[in-house]
Amino acid sequence: MRRRRRLAAVLASVMLVAPGCDCGAGDACANVDCSGAGRCAALPYGLGAYCVCNPGYHPVEGGVECAPNDASDPCVGVDCGGHGVCGRTGDGLPVCTCFAGWHVDESGLWCLPDRPPADGGSDAIGDGAGDADPDSLAEADGGEADVGEETDAEPWWADLWVHAPVPSKVDILVVVDNSGTMSQEQAALVQRFPEMIMELTDPRLDPGTGRPTHPPVEDLNIGVISPDLGSMGYPIAGCEDDPFDGDDGCLLHEPSVAVLGCETSYSSFLFRNDTNRESYDAATMAHDVACIGTLGTNGCNFEQPLRAMEKALGDNTAPGRCNAGFLRPDSLLALIVVTDEDDCSVDPAYPEMFDELEEELGPLNLRCHRFPEYVLSVEHFVSSFARLAPGRPGRVVLGLIVGVPPDAPACIGSAEDLEGCLDIPQMQEQVDPGYPDQLVPSCNTSMGQAYPPRRFLHLAREWQKFIGDAWVDSVCKTDWTDAIHGITDKLVDDIRDNMVCLSHEVAVDDATCMSPCWLFETTVDSAPCEDDPTCPQAWCPPATPETLDRMEPCRSPSAGEVCTPVERDLGMEYGTFGPRRCLIRQARRDPSEAHCGDFTTPLEAGWWVTPAEWTVPSPDWPAGCDMLRFYRPAGSEPPYLVDPATSTATLRCTR
Repeated sequence: MRRRRRLAAVLASVMLVAPGCDCGAGDACANVDCSGAGRCAALPYGLGAYCVCNPGYHPVEGGVECAPNDASDPCVGVDCGGHGVCGRTGDGLPVCTCFAGWHVDESGLWCLPDRPPADGGSDAIGDGAGDADPDSLAEADGGEADVGEETDAEPWWADLWVHAPVPSKVDILVVVDNSGTMSQEQAALVQRFPEMIMELTDPRLDPGTGRPTHPPVEDLNIGVISPDLGSMGYPIAGCEDDPFDGDDGCLLHEPSVAVLGCETSYSSFLFRNDTNRESYDAATMAHDVACIGTLGTNGCNFEQPLRAMEKALGDNTAPGRCNAGFLRPDSLLALIVVTDEDDCSVDPAYPEMFDELEEELGPLNLRCHRFPEYVLSVEHFVSSFARLAPGRPGRVVLGLIVGVPPDAPACIGSAEDLEGCLDIPQMQEQVDPGYPDQLVPSCNTSMGQAYPPRRFLHLAREWQKFIGDAWVDSVCKTDWTDAIHGITDKLVDDIRDNMVCLSHEVAVDDATCMSPCWLFETTVDSAPCEDDPTCPQAWCPPATPETLDRMEPCRSPSAGEVCTPVERDLGMEYGTFGPRRCLIRQARRDPSEAHCGDFTTPLEAGWWVTPAEWTVPSPDWPAGCDMLRFYRPAGSEPPYLVDPATSTATLRCTR
């Protein structure tokens, strides 16, 4: 209701409509009962009457009746009197954006003229003239009206209201090693994991502004799997429960007997959303993660975490399968692996890897080291997991808490900074001369031993290039605070870098990577637009949303160079008062890259459009749409391009 209340307050102050039914000469409101769902009001300049409908209703029949809003699409039937287009507020309510020469009424659902009609006639309202054709948003060069003329011609633009970039859904899959050496590591995980949940659902406040550092996650799924995929039927110690499939990449949800206060049973994954948020607080969810995430140490000692994760997010998510409902196509996704071994995901074509009688293959613990060709390649998994990225609102985050040395800075942190990790001595695979059936540990602390995770490091580097963000930390640390915070920060970065599915096509010029559109936010107050120190507002000539197609660029007064600020002031909605409009910069990208380097970081903060044809259709995203994407570097203040709590956003494109 924020947008509607604000409109009512502003418009009431200039008396655009008369209260009640005192409609002046001739009483235009006679016999207008607004279907019993509103009140009649006079149109300005003696143009007749229309209905100011009650909340939940909109004007129909030329404005003299009120009809209930459509529950699935509140803009159905809202024609704004023929002089605007309907969009949704951040609360999901319908509201009109009026064409030049018109302004919205107190209800937000009807457009009123700024001046008397040139011919004095009454056909200026409700005749359907000037209806926007949203389907023409992709046409950048045709049908422009001369906005400099004082006419009722269509404006040069067509608008799309877009939801503020609030990613309300996050899915987190945690792969927890349940082999015989993982009891301390599981305890360390569940001790710190609540900090991730609390940060996502109840963001910390920025000490400088007192505002949350990112929007809170309102719809959170958390699931746990093990790396136990059995041993292809061969009898191996720890794999006896199901030597064929093990846990098969299915979500595990049995409560641990080692954790006090657990429920007697859990659904296949934990969830917190609109259906249970009031009764299921974040602290309880964090405790329940400990209940289902403390898997014990009776799992198969032949760990295959990457293949387990592949199965968990692949066929197992199909309807009727064990992980159905966990993975949403419109969620942010984080994949977290906790293990003290390197990945040993055996290619199904080589079941002999599990046969202890195959003596020429050597000890079981060394087979993946000695015969890497029998193991599914890292490139296989990069290709497999890359299918999760297209269409998803944010990149897929990978978090690895594995056997890198805890005292080696070259091996801990963001994946793009770990180029030298594989070269350090502790990360080399060498058979231990004292224990010839195993490798030399890469780390050995009070938490236990771990082994060189070379495949995981390779995966993290490739992940950062092709899929999303990756963070690597050490399973040998006694305190996992930094590990959990590092992964959380990567996920929070993607909460700030979100996508919005557009309802119509928007053109993108391959030569420039730019769209013939402008995105501006309308704030709920008159607070100034953000001032960009590299291109201050003082360097920018006056502009308004109506003059975007011909506004003068901002220039440095000393050098005369053109610059583009992150936000540019477009003035207040009603001239000297009302909400302020701020133009958001369209981000520059690299035209030399395929698809403008679409799933890589743009050259600067801003927004851009990803055409549907640039995404790869998949079972998780079968219906493509053009996507409006946002990027702001981590640590920026404010953290949003469009603040979802205080602004609405409009994408204005040439017809």
